[in-house]
Amino acid sequence: MSIVRGLILALIVVWPVQASQAADLPPSTEVMCRAGEDAWLSTSLFFGRNISDGGTVSDADWLGFVETEIALRFPGGFTVIDGNGF
Repeated sequence: MSIVRGLILALIVVWPVQASQAADLPPSTEVMCRAGEDAWLSTSLFFGRNISDGGTVSDADWLGFVETEIALRFPGGFTVIDGNGF
């Protein structure tokens, strides 16, 4: 067996073991900020207003959804940004 084949075989055997061990580690919860800065969390949700049968969600229906579904889950506030995709 050539050296290259031996190295490839070793890599094939060792790599999955290393990856599975890394996956077992808990995520880091320590947040590092510079002095005077505060950590913050950002959540992004994307909603389209096209309906699969060809219609669109009206402004009133969209605002009703925001008020009854989204606002209740973000009591600290949130921002809605309109965008156009092409």
